[in-house]
Amino acid sequence: MLPTRTVSTRSLSGNPTTLSYDVNQGTWVELLRTMGYADRMLLEVPAPGSIQNPQLKDAVDQLRQAHQHLLEGRWRDAVGSCRDVVEALGRGIGDGDEVDRVQVPAPLFENTRQMDKAGRLRVLRRALKVLTHPARHRDEVAVNIEWTPSDARAVVSMMAALLSQFDGA
Repeated sequence: MLPTRTVSTRSLSGNPTTLSYDVNQGTWVELLRTMGYADRMLLEVPAPGSIQNPQLKDAVDQLRQAHQHLLEGRWRDAVGSCRDVVEALGRGIGDGDEVDRVQVPAPLFENTRQMDKAGRLRVLRRALKVLTHPARHRDEVAVNIEWTPSDARAVVSMMAALLSQFDGA
């Protein structure tokens, strides 16, 4: 059975539109090339529904919300929902935000050669929390940050990829 590829776009009226059809990956890549996406890198990130770890359910739900905001063109809300993903992921993996001087040295990039992969992924989670933090606040710094479509796509993609790394861990 061929995987289903889903295309989400906006109609001329501005309403979200979704197209779904079965196509193999080679045909999909060729279709994107003919539509002018040859100058982009196509990476497939697991969809939230494919994540099986029950401890990550809240994070998966938040990622779905972030993706919905992205489809609706609500960039700040998409990034803000990713902040919620970061927090839910931390709860799901038992990783608080206090600095663990064994796994995450303070300053952050000192003695990193001793870190295992899990420790490095936790550093990445915490860095994404720092990145997404302003989208959930309105202080004098946060109000001056404008979230663009590119920002929202990047953050949602990073969160989906990071979340999939903890699936089954």
